[in-house]
Amino acid sequence: MGSAWAVLLGFWVAWPAALHSSGGTAQARARPVSAWREQLYLRDQPEAQAQAALWLLLRDDPNAREIVAQGLQDHTRQDVFQALCQAVAATRDERYAPWLWQALFSAHGAVRSSAADALGRLVGESWVGPLGQLAGDPNHAEQTRIAAVTALKRHASKQAVRCLIEISDSAHGNVRAAALSALAEITGLPFEETAHWRQWWASVASLSEADWQKTRADYLQHRVNRLESDVQRLQGYLLQVYQQLYARSAAPERVVLARTLTRSELPAVRLQGLAWLQEVAADPTLSAWQRRVVLETLLELQYDSNPQVLRELLLALATFPDPASFVAIAHKARVPQAPVRAAALRALGRHPLTLESEDCRRQAIEQVRQALNDTSPAVVAEAIESLAQLERVGQPGSSDFVPLRWALPFFRHISPEVRRAASRVVEKYPHPDMLATLFDAWDDEDSSVRFNAVGAVVRLGQLGLLTDAQKETALKRLEIVLVRDPDAGVRSRAAAAFEDLGTVAHLALLWSQWRGPEDPRVQVRCWAAIKAILARAGQVQLVLHYAQELARLPDLQRRIELLDEVYKKWSKQEVLATNLDPLAVTLVEAQLESKQGPAVLSLARKLLARSKSEEEIRQRLRLLVAAARQAAEQNRLQEALEALQDTDPYLVKDREMAVEIEMLRALLRKGKMP
Repeated sequence: MGSAWAVLLGFWVAWPAALHSSGGTAQARARPVSAWREQLYLRDQPEAQAQAALWLLLRDDPNAREIVAQGLQDHTRQDVFQALCQAVAATRDERYAPWLWQALFSAHGAVRSSAADALGRLVGESWVGPLGQLAGDPNHAEQTRIAAVTALKRHASKQAVRCLIEISDSAHGNVRAAALSALAEITGLPFEETAHWRQWWASVASLSEADWQKTRADYLQHRVNRLESDVQRLQGYLLQVYQQLYARSAAPERVVLARTLTRSELPAVRLQGLAWLQEVAADPTLSAWQRRVVLETLLELQYDSNPQVLRELLLALATFPDPASFVAIAHKARVPQAPVRAAALRALGRHPLTLESEDCRRQAIEQVRQALNDTSPAVVAEAIESLAQLERVGQPGSSDFVPLRWALPFFRHISPEVRRAASRVVEKYPHPDMLATLFDAWDDEDSSVRFNAVGAVVRLGQLGLLTDAQKETALKRLEIVLVRDPDAGVRSRAAAAFEDLGTVAHLALLWSQWRGPEDPRVQVRCWAAIKAILARAGQVQLVLHYAQELARLPDLQRRIELLDEVYKKWSKQEVLATNLDPLAVTLVEAQLESKQGPAVLSLARKLLARSKSEEEIRQRLRLLVAAARQAAEQNRLQEALEALQDTDPYLVKDREMAVEIEMLRALLRKGKMP
């Protein structure tokens, strides 16, 4: 019964589309009734019988109605009777209810069961009373009474429940047991005594039929949820067993196990088998025939009905440089399910044959271009990204670069998903001609589109593809984005742009954003931009000014971080070497104040070695002595002694400093702290 109902349900769901289609449906309408009768009486072909029964029920033809009536009255062909019962229930055609009623008295159990099931799904309230009387009448056969109980259970209305309660009170034996079982199935309650059912009925008797059905729908939904949870838990246990078996198997056995899993009825198990096939295929030690077995197994899965399985399958096929996999992917790009089409387009963009064969690449481009007009935003988004991969546009700034101007109209698409895809593509392959569209995209309502559009302009600047005027315009607009954009991620991306493109003129804005009540992500980027601009500017007084501002903050590490980063960058540029000493002096002072370790001692020694005037020598001697004292306080006595040895050549003219250093040395040699 379950499988037959599934067959009929498939035809019934597909019926509205078939009714308005041409070709095969028109041919079916023109088919004579006698041909449908012959198909109805085919043995061992339930799908064909279900199709014929449904067509005969829907034909406005007296001959068709006569064939249906005869089939419902002839109980010798139980397969025909079952197909017709299911079609009658699906179409809700009450003209055939009297023959279903008569079938309740049949000697064939399958006939009674089919008739009761169809009658319960078909008839209205007017049939509930007679069914209740039939079930409660001891003059009828027990099997007939149980069939009437089954019909009441299928009806499941308030009146049917009341009849079942009365039957459970008056009937005995199997009929009473059937009534109690029906009540439990309808309500989900486990009562075994009629008194309990009457007490429960008193609490729900005042409900209207609509409220009763709503209550029952809630119960059924919770039951479905529970059963789905149980199924998922059992699937989890099953997968654990398979995983243990897979872990203990050698490579050839893993291929066989994964192949077995892909033939499971459970989508979760098929997905696991698919994942293992991909894992096995990536093994370089896999033989050629085993790799072929993997590919053939994947190709068998292309007829799977589960969209998630198909999506994973298509991405797996995209790793095989085989024409069969390419053809399978290209075919799936035209199926009705949008998620599958989207996955197929992504797979086309990744397929190895599009790199090896110009014909395959052209075919893929043609199919992807057609998908740009698809009604599904997800499909269009995948088509945009795949087309960018397939067109081989080159790298921005190179002589062979081809701008993706076809992507610009999609910035105005109604779907955010499509606009995001277009912005991702343009960010990867930007061109100065796209600036106007990119600036407009900075006002898009979707934050991801704005984020990518800002990134595209920044990349143009990083590649040196913007003119001075374009760069100035971009920076002015970036200032507005940094201050006003509602999304912290976009503001962070704008702040990062100043790290590469910003000038001294932007320091004040970046400082205010860094010190203000901003999102931490934006503050991090603003701080990085401040350091980058100061290092790029090469103005020592400007760096010292901001170091002085940082000295007023509680976090002294910021000042050291700035000075140290700028010092290291300037050390690598000969043109800035003259600015190093003032910067290094300030850095040593900051490190001494925050009690830095070996770094301050090393830098102080380098400063002393670069001293030129007596004033510089005296200043840097004091810095070195202070660093040595601090090292001694940190129990680094040997380092302090070694550093003080560098002072000997500079102490000839400075007796006061010589005495101080000698006293310090004496203390250090004795192992005492100064």
